[in-house]
Amino acid sequence: MPDFSTGTTKKARKTAVFTMDGVSLTAQQPKALAFLDLADLADLDLEDPANTPRVLRATESFLNDCLDGNSRSYIQGRLYDPDDDFDVDDLVPILQWLAEEFTGKTRPTTPSSGSQATRARTGRGSTGRARSAVSTPPTSTPPGS
Repeated sequence: MPDFSTGTTKKARKTAVFTMDGVSLTAQQPKALAFLDLADLADLDLEDPANTPRVLRATESFLNDCLDGNSRSYIQGRLYDPDDDFDVDDLVPILQWLAEEFTGKTRPTTPSSGSQATRARTGRGSTGRARSAVSTPPTSTPPGS
């Protein structure tokens, strides 16, 4: 029977320190799984209210996974304070910065030089619907039939 082990040495995780309104906050690089929900946001229309619950869950999950206790308490306190203007949309630049810090990748704001410009549409779009994938049984006759 196989026996798996995570090892005995703790892996060092990168730390990022930043300030918000003069308060120093600390985040530690979350485990890779924490980036999944955040990465899914890249393909969403963040202005669509139907996506709001998903955006909020991904934001909360990522911050809970990386902020230290004091930083998490500070941000949550401000988010839940009805007299504080700080809100979830204020977290977007923080999330972007943390993701860049921890992955070493920046999100491009303009197309790369090798990208082609998007073609303008010149005609009407199709009104037909895409066919869905359908599973069909094999057409061959089984041996012995």
